[in-house]
Amino acid sequence: MGRSRPRCSGQATVEAVAGVAVLLFAGLVAFQLLLVGHAHQLAEGAAQAGAVAVVRGEPASAAVEDALPEWASRRYSLGRLPGAVRVSVRPPSPVGRISRLLEVSSTAWVREAPR
Repeated sequence: MGRSRPRCSGQATVEAVAGVAVLLFAGLVAFQLLLVGHAHQLAEGAAQAGAVAVVRGEPASAAVEDALPEWASRRYSLGRLPGAVRVSVRPPSPVGRISRLLEVSSTAWVREAPR
């Protein structure tokens, strides 16, 4: 009596496809986190540029616009509070709704000279 070989049911293929999908998702999440960090760095630099402009008596909006790269020109908002400049940036994302949820902001405080 010979032994019969077990039939491959394709389970290994299904596991390999699922593993690749999980790796792709993990890579996408990691890349998105890098973009969020980059957007935060940009927001910090732009807020500081806006604060310096306020100290010089110039409009913060022009300085913030100049401090941000072109892709962020439609993805930021500027808030001017007494003694502070706040810049928020939405990071790029393959899914637009996620970009709005991951918006980052930075505030630079300003001590304006008395007039």
